Amino acid sequence: MIRFAVSEGWRAFRNLGVMGLLTLAALTTTLSLLGLSLRAYMLMGDWSRGLLGRFEIEAFLQPDADSLRGAQIAAQVRLIPNIAAVRFISKGEAARRFNDQFGSELFDLVEHNPLPSSLIITLSRRANSATTDWEAVAASVRRISGVEDVAYQGSLLAQMRAFLRRMGELLVGMLIVALALSLGLTVITTVSAIRSRDEFLRVIAFAGGTRGMAWSPFLALGAYYGLCAGVFAVLGVETLARLVYWGWSLKAPAPWWWAPGILSAGILLGVTGAGWAAARRITQV
Repeated sequence: MIRFAVSEGWRAFRNLGVMGLLTLAALTTTLSLLGLSLRAYMLMGDWSRGLLGRFEIEAFLQPDADSLRGAQIAAQVRLIPNIAAVRFISKGEAARRFNDQFGSELFDLVEHNPLPSSLIITLSRRANSATTDWEAVAASVRRISGVEDVAYQGSLLAQMRAFLRRMGELLVGMLIVALALSLGLTVITTVSAIRSRDEFLRVIAFAGGTRGMAWSPFLALGAYYGLCAGVFAVLGVETLARLVYWGWSLKAPAPWWWAPGILSAGILLGVTGAGWAAARRITQV
């Protein structure tokens, strides 16, 4: 039975017409969007973790804080969850850092060093993946006695989070449209295949075949479409992902772990559309 369905489905698949090509293109597009969604999620995660790893929280201490007071405050900061390291920056070191970044023009205009001492706070690797952890740490540091102000790129982190959310919503919308189109074209293509195989269905009926025997070649036809579309989608998405990782100088994750899921999704889409069409068109055997 399985061998019969596979061979008959392959015979119908080889006769690709315009509708067949459109169905294959639509399924490939749908599966590519699904694969791109997975790859984009991975890529954005790697990119955001790499970018957040370069950020630091700087806690500016009150003007009268010396190195001893700075060490005491640093010890309190280390008790906050998600803290990886705390480094004390004296007023003299703050002046040297300013000179390295902006030059010495500021100190040409003033007689004393106006820069406060501070603490450079580095978050743990786990916290680098969640902007909410940065906000919570900054709020906790502000509440410590002796801390004048806390600075970090909070607006940039919020923008990154909003961008990722909008991209996710856009991909979901595109995926829903592509999914509807793929199922619709699969149904139309299967109906066309059923109409062109009237003699085959009559033979099945005269031979006393069951409805499942009549349906099975068309289910195999849908599976062929889904499998081929899945292969094209995996190859295309993986190639694009490699180019993006190479262009951004990121270390690409282990490939192909998601490929079986895309292939399975393609077969499921093809069989679902073809099965619905067969159930509606082949009513008597």
